[in-house]
Amino acid sequence: MRSLMERYAWADDPAVDLTWCVSVIEGSDEATVVRVFGGDSVDARPMTFREAEADAGEHFGEYTNLVVVCHDHHVVAMDSYGYSGTVPEIARRASTGRGKMFSFHTDVNGNSRIVQAIDGEIVAFFEPLFVNNRDLSHPRRPAWVEDVEFRPGHVQAAALAVMEQQTGLAFDRAWLDEPHPTYRIPDPDELLQGVENARLP
Repeated sequence: MRSLMERYAWADDPAVDLTWCVSVIEGSDEATVVRVFGGDSVDARPMTFREAEADAGEHFGEYTNLVVVCHDHHVVAMDSYGYSGTVPEIARRASTGRGKMFSFHTDVNGNSRIVQAIDGEIVAFFEPLFVNNRDLSHPRRPAWVEDVEFRPGHVQAAALAVMEQQTGLAFDRAWLDEPHPTYRIPDPDELLQGVENARLP
């Protein structure tokens, strides 16, 4: 795990300044994933992650952008400024039908969350910086956290390392700089309006 974290140390570099949600989905396809996130699969625009981020910033409150990379049998969904992938109902929908989804989110205030779903069921749901404190309540604390140390200043590297460990996908930093199909998606509260317990694991 330590060697994996070292490989992803770039993600915690302040110069990189990542405020995002990254999700890895197995057992699905691009069109289905985009639809689950609330986008239109025919409305793709090629953008780099930074271009998507800038566009979402200009239209803050209207929509965020989902940058999608298909690699082998995985769909990688990067949400600029958003957190849709860590909303339990979206993770349940994306993994339904023997699928799997692993998501990590961090915001401008340093708050973060990891969510993992298998076949429509949430199996992990926690705040990384607090999950190793057994005195706190975590509704879905997976056994694999025992092998991971989430520390301030290293949360993103640890999260990407765990993502690779759990999904088999090595996140390529180059994906942030390359143009990929990008879709406008709504705020998850708008998308899931009226859905009971959408935010509960």
